[in-house]
Amino acid sequence: MAMKKAPVLIFASFLFIFTTLGQLWLPWWIIMLIAFVSGSLFLGNALKAFIIAFFVITLEWLVLAYLINQKNDFILAQKMTELFQLNNVHLLLIVSAVIAGIAAAFSAASGALLRGIVRKN
Repeated sequence: MAMKKAPVLIFASFLFIFTTLGQLWLPWWIIMLIAFVSGSLFLGNALKAFIIAFFVITLEWLVLAYLINQKNDFILAQKMTELFQLNNVHLLLIVSAVIAGIAAAFSAASGALLRGIVRKN
């Protein structure tokens, strides 16, 4: 039973560590590349890859966005909420985190599906 959970934990850990480090120096879309690679390396199940990547990246993006915005007293985020006509800054952070999570989830699922195709051949 523990052996079946190991790839999931390795996938989630790999995804969290490398996307956190990647976002420090690389563009935002690096999360999709890392999710694709980690999905193709660690998981063969696209649904698991999608769900895990969605939750890992959404939570990570939310925490990082909050920490970055907290440093400047949410000045830019407040201006963005006015631009998008949202009620508060936290809603903007949640919406952006969910969008990042969806992008990474589809990328991880694509990687897992590619692994399945390669293994069949």
